[in-house]
Amino acid sequence: MIMEKIRILHVEDDLLDRKSFVRLVESRGLSFEVTSADSLQAARRLVKDQDFDLILVDHHLGDGSGIELIKQGLDSPAIIVTGAGDEVTAVSALRAGAYDYVIKDDQSSYVSVLPEVIANVLKRRKTEEERDRLIQELQDALATIKTLKGLIPICSMCKKVRDDEGFWTEVDSYLKEHSEAQISHGLCPDCFELTLADLEEATGE
Repeated sequence: MIMEKIRILHVEDDLLDRKSFVRLVESRGLSFEVTSADSLQAARRLVKDQDFDLILVDHHLGDGSGIELIKQGLDSPAIIVTGAGDEVTAVSALRAGAYDYVIKDDQSSYVSVLPEVIANVLKRRKTEEERDRLIQELQDALATIKTLKGLIPICSMCKKVRDDEGFWTEVDSYLKEHSEAQISHGLCPDCFELTLADLEEATGE
């Protein structure tokens, strides 16, 4: 079975860190399809032209900040990479819409934890999408429901129903107008016996 590749945009202006991530993906045989960008502008062009499942972006870029990319509104979940002791920036990134953050170290050993962080973020995103789908289905269902409420005047003789404008109408017509019910006609057992008796009397059988 061929696993579908997870498309990742890696925005990092440090060549060593970009290569370290690619080597990790290859050495572990991860199903990642990595596209690299070395600047904020390059990342913006790629996001505009391509679809990604996840964006991994460094905070400090030569031409701007990774938070700027996140704030522009992304269709994909983003993980921000910040320097050690820069937790304040990480919090700012989360508030801007990042799903998670990773603290970078001088030895680039942080790269080894990225696959686990990516997996957790993608799992969370999938859960949110499923939740949103279920909410939308519920809203769509509620939007199609029409409920009969209040006192419904019914004639005790002919069984017609009086509508809000004072007109009397057949029960089936009233139900069609005020609900989503599909009306079908038939005979109850009592009416069937009466109808059968009338037919027998009319035919003399």
